Amino acid sequence: MLLSAPGVYPDFTTEEHLEELLLSMAWKILDLQLSASNTEGVDIINATSDDETRRTNITFNNIEGSIQDGVLVCKNYFPSFTFQSGTGSYPFNRLGTQGIVNAFIHLLIYQQSKELDGTLNDNEAALYCKYSLTHTSTQGSINPIVVSASMDNYPLIYAYSNGSQNKKAKPYLGITA
Repeated sequence: MLLSAPGVYPDFTTEEHLEELLLSMAWKILDLQLSASNTEGVDIINATSDDETRRTNITFNNIEGSIQDGVLVCKNYFPSFTFQSGTGSYPFNRLGTQGIVNAFIHLLIYQQSKELDGTLNDNEAALYCKYSLTHTSTQGSINPIVVSASMDNYPLIYAYSNGSQNKKAKPYLGITA
């Protein structure tokens, strides 16, 4: 699905499609998790890619969250990363203070709704985004919601330039410019 304007998140300015933005955010979260600044040992994302099939699998587990004024808000797992607020309407208007994980989860939920829209996605096999919300049983928890999300068998495009490999998401939601 073509974004109405690239750069709806100032940290992600080259992504032209929703699929690319979602994958770029996932890889940034993985990068943050693997960085030396992850002093709390946050382990919420796992990713594997298969170069032969040009697919990736990304899973998020045990994302803590709550409902605030009727809206899901996920815990900011990387508060030292300055994530700039998005622009536009939902889901691109997530606040930077809520963090990149919150923005990602809202994008994934939105993209999954577009996958289920037969006018945008006429391929039943192209259902890659999944999520679930459960309620914790811990009394007094400030984050009583647990979010799990995945991008299963997500299609990639490989480009080679000057001996380097560049992977990005393959747009599949049927909208062209």
